[in-house]
Amino acid sequence: MKNIIKIELPTPFAVGSVNAYLVAGKNPVLVDCGPHTDEAKEALIKGVEEAGFTMPQITAAILTHYHPDHAGLALWLQQEYGIKIAAFHESVPFFSDDRNFHDSRIAFYRNFYNENGVPEALVEKELKKLIAYRSYCPSFYPDIMIKENLDACLLPDWKAVHVPGHSPDHIALFHEGARTLIGGDVLLPRISSNALIEPEYDGKKRMKTLLQYRNTLGELAALNIIKVYPGHGEPFSDASSLVGERLRDHDTRAAHILDILKKQPGTAFSVAERLFPRLYKKEAGLVLSEVIGHLDLLEEREMVVQESGSQNASRYFAEVAL
Repeated sequence: MKNIIKIELPTPFAVGSVNAYLVAGKNPVLVDCGPHTDEAKEALIKGVEEAGFTMPQITAAILTHYHPDHAGLALWLQQEYGIKIAAFHESVPFFSDDRNFHDSRIAFYRNFYNENGVPEALVEKELKKLIAYRSYCPSFYPDIMIKENLDACLLPDWKAVHVPGHSPDHIALFHEGARTLIGGDVLLPRISSNALIEPEYDGKKRMKTLLQYRNTLGELAALNIIKVYPGHGEPFSDASSLVGERLRDHDTRAAHILDILKKQPGTAFSVAERLFPRLYKKEAGLVLSEVIGHLDLLEEREMVVQESGSQNASRYFAEVAL
């Protein structure tokens, strides 16, 4: 669609740059806005002006999910330009300054890492990274709450689709007539979206995010999408083929993990050590998300069993066929 303009914004994160999109028209709307950094602010202003608009002309900014590389400049947009921020109603706790909510999440991750065999030094490192990561998105309250369909004053003919997996609050914007998706991180052309470890909203039970994500992929395939505007990388076509590729990638990774457990049962962290020997110390949270998600998939298929220890970390075993 000619009225969708990609604005690439720098981030301080390993993922590299992130895409915001300007949907041009009588009431121009941004989709996502980048992290809270001076560099991202400058790039966003430049991108909007190169598209023929000024920042005060922006009617609203719609956020696909709570991650700071996508939502970090929301408060600045509100305060500096009076731009209304629209977000999915399930995103609100993440954007809030609710200390209890955020503390409960840190407590969840600490317990989760301990239960899965992560050494204490790496636990502390990952918790510090989580706290630092959140600093790239100052707290704010959305002006417009999205529940399902978008308010007509935002983007007529588009609807919001809940696409959990990478993030529990993730939405994508779908134009049925053009079979076009502004997708955030739900489907990326160069890398597979990591189904990140997430607690339920009460901070206690863990969501099975890869299983959520696989359901989301099936729902995306049913939309017969022609064009995707992703949160990272270039816009692409033939979404159905990429969905199939991602699902096959999950099967391949799960088979690899099963082979590891057949040779030697172990904790999720010990699997991560063997699966990602060069990465597990640097990105323990990301690699553990990858491992845990595929262990959930193998458990669902009754191919592994988990043995929870009262004092020691949980261990996984390959199921023995009788």
